[in-house]
Amino acid sequence: MKKNILSILTILLITAATPAFCEITLSEFSTYNSKIDGFEAKIVTPLIRGLADKKNENELNHNFRVKAKAAISEYENYVVEETNKTSKTEGHFALISDVIVKTNNEKILAFDHYLLNIVGSSSTKHEFYTFLRDSGKLVTLKELLKKQPNYVQKISKYIRTEMKRINKKENGMFWVERGSQDEFKKIKEDQNFYINDEGSLVVCFDKYEVAAGAQGSPEFIIPTKITGVIL
Repeated sequence: MKKNILSILTILLITAATPAFCEITLSEFSTYNSKIDGFEAKIVTPLIRGLADKKNENELNHNFRVKAKAAISEYENYVVEETNKTSKTEGHFALISDVIVKTNNEKILAFDHYLLNIVGSSSTKHEFYTFLRDSGKLVTLKELLKKQPNYVQKISKYIRTEMKRINKKENGMFWVERGSQDEFKKIKEDQNFYINDEGSLVVCFDKYEVAAGAQGSPEFIIPTKITGVIL
C-alpha cells in the first residue's frame, strides 16, 4: 500500500515538474486572389490558435482580418482608378500579403506577416510574431530581454558595427555615415524580431528602413554574449 502511494506521489511530482506546452497553431483563415490585366493580388489572412490568453488570441485574429480587408480595399480601389483613366498607365501592379514561418519547434513559433507592394519598384512591410509554447503567449522584445535593461544600446552598437563591416567588405549600402539624414542610430524598443531555431535573437528591418533598396529587408543575428541566453 505504501509503495502504491509513493508511486502515485512520484508520478504527480513528475507531472507537476513537467512544463505544460500550448499547442499553438498557424493556419489560413482566408485567401483573396485576383488577376486582371496588369493587376494582381494575393492576400492571405492568417489564423492563430492555442494561445493561453483567448482575449489576446481573438484580438490578434481580428487585427489580421482588418489588415487583410484594408489591403483588399487598397488593391480594388487602385484597379478601379487606373481602369477609369482616359490615358491608362502601362505597367504592373501587385499587392501580396502572406506569411513566412521562420521558426517552428518545440519552444517557438515565429512567423513574418508581410505586405509586398509592387508598382514600378517594390516595397515590403514586415510584422514579425514570436510565440513561446511554454507560456502560450506572444512575446515582445522588451519582455524577452527584461534581464538586459540596456538592450537597445547594446544591440544597436552591434548592428552599427556590422553595417559598417558589410559596407566596407561587401559593398553594402547601409546608412551609417555620421551626420547623414538617414543615419541609423539605434533600434526601436519594439523593433521587429524573431527567435531562430538556434535560440538566437534576429533583429529585422523593412526595405528602405536602414539601407538602400538593393539591401532588401536586412536581418541581423545577435550574439548570445550581447543578449544572454534567451530560452
